[in-house]
Amino acid sequence: MHDRLSLARDLLLPSGSIFVQISDENLHHVRELLDEIFGAEDFCARMNITKTAGQTDALIATIADPLLWYSRDKSSAKYRQIFKEKAVGFEEVGQYYYADFPDGARRRLSFEEIESPPLLPSGTRPFRVSDLSSNKYHSLIPDWVLPSRTCTTDRCTITFRITSCDSRAMRRNT
Repeated sequence: MHDRLSLARDLLLPSGSIFVQISDENLHHVRELLDEIFGAEDFCARMNITKTAGQTDALIATIADPLLWYSRDKSSAKYRQIFKEKAVGFEEVGQYYYADFPDGARRRLSFEEIESPPLLPSGTRPFRVSDLSSNKYHSLIPDWVLPSRTCTTDRCTITFRITSCDSRAMRRNT
């Protein structure tokens, strides 16, 4: 691998870059190798590339692979900024369904607010809530789709929401 990376460096223009995607298991070895060949001063960034397959529930699922970016000469490196605005709305990137409001309130946005973000007061800061597990069917369902149940006793009322479910069972029961 050392010879191939050395050859790749020699073939790059001064403004050229190399991107290496590697798993977590060998990240530290490859990083040391790239530091040796390119120089630690020409390290540009470590990014995460989200995986869409190979996730497991054995422990905490690994949902991304590291991507290392080195340039031949960091001061001459050329790149184009990748940017997509995140916004509130069902068709937008980010799935922001909660917000901090200027008056200090923090709550889930209503269907109307998500559908029409201009209804939100100026200074509202949207955010999203997500779990640490992989994207299973139940973690992609908006809260208003999941059924809730209320149990009342002489001491208290408890409302609970199903957070893990079998998608086939949900279709049968709705």
